[in-house]
Amino acid sequence: MARVIGVRFRQAGKIYFYSPEELSPRLGDHVIVETRRGVEYGTVAFAPREIPSESLPAIVKNVIRIATPEDDRHYEENRIREKQALEICEEKVKYHKLDMELVRAEYTFDNNRLIFFFKAEHRVDFRELVKDLASTFHTRIELLQIGIRDVAKMLGGIGICGRPLCCTTYMQGFYPVSIKMAKNQNLSLNPEKISGMCGRLMCCLSFEDDTYTYLNARMPRKGDYVRTSDNLEGEVSAIDILKQRARVIVNLDNDEREQRDYPVSELEFTRGRKPDRRFKEAVAQAEANKEARENERLEKSMERRKAHKNSYRKVVDGKMSEKDFSTLANISGDAKDAADRQQSGRDGRMKPEGDVRRRRRLAAGQPADRNSKPERDKSRSRRIEKAAKENQERSLKQLEDMDRREQNSNMDHDRG
Repeated sequence: MARVIGVRFRQAGKIYFYSPEELSPRLGDHVIVETRRGVEYGTVAFAPREIPSESLPAIVKNVIRIATPEDDRHYEENRIREKQALEICEEKVKYHKLDMELVRAEYTFDNNRLIFFFKAEHRVDFRELVKDLASTFHTRIELLQIGIRDVAKMLGGIGICGRPLCCTTYMQGFYPVSIKMAKNQNLSLNPEKISGMCGRLMCCLSFEDDTYTYLNARMPRKGDYVRTSDNLEGEVSAIDILKQRARVIVNLDNDEREQRDYPVSELEFTRGRKPDRRFKEAVAQAEANKEARENERLEKSMERRKAHKNSYRKVVDGKMSEKDFSTLANISGDAKDAADRQQSGRDGRMKPEGDVRRRRRLAAGQPADRNSKPERDKSRSRRIEKAAKENQERSLKQLEDMDRREQNSNMDHDRG
């Protein structure tokens, strides 16, 4: 067992172990320690405690001293110098015409090293810039290129949830995030909805992934074939993961299909099981019965329109009989409106030559309307939707690839 303390050099930064020896720093105290960069000013993240030696690095350095008021003032002076150094470096970057964006400047506590953090799309040759800065500040200069996630962690901001960024407040590092996590949570795959301020996938997608994975394992998937508690069979059309409910399209005894909501506990299913042949035949039969009823309704409607047309002609010719008058009086409002639209020519689908083709198709057992405008509109909408989905998936794939390349970056890699 070894007695150590944890030291952090920036908010939500990585914690390093140091031996306090005879000192007894408390939580939140400032200490002066030695790192790979040099002497630095840090904050105690946890008070002295006993930790197994096998859990510690091979070499644990000692705390130099607890920070004094003079050290605190020197630290604040360095913060002012860093802002001035950043302004000077920005002018130098413009002078050398380098394609890079400065993010932050940091002095070590002993002022032996000045570090500039920047972001850039590609590698930058900044050798001449380093020489220029060294002659200006008369200290050792380092330029570190960081990823876009590290930029967001360093600058901070407010997320779409209305709270400060997780990486700035408490996250010590970055976790791998994938599109699969968003799919598990049934979220919209719009990149603007699931991306953070850094432009990468939100880190919070990984926080609840284990919970959603557990809940999804207890539910059927969309399209699975299930049996309900009231002894009906159907296909899952939608699921609610948090409420543990599923919407099922069930087949009723009268060849009708109906959507019903069921708790998962009232369903019997095998994950990934698709509708079997019997279910598909029942669905096809229900669709055929529905089409037959529709065709029968169209035939009756055409007969009513024909009778109305003949009666109307007799009225015009003055040969109106009592039977014809009864036909006009008993005609339904819908059929009468359709007949009026046909006479006025406002309904292009009910033209006389269209009725002839319709009757011929009905006699041949074919659908009444073939290649109708609604069907063409649906086909066009499906094509547009498919193209939009392909573009969205392509954008998400690029986003995930960029995130995978940067997930191993760490700003604190050179401290120790």
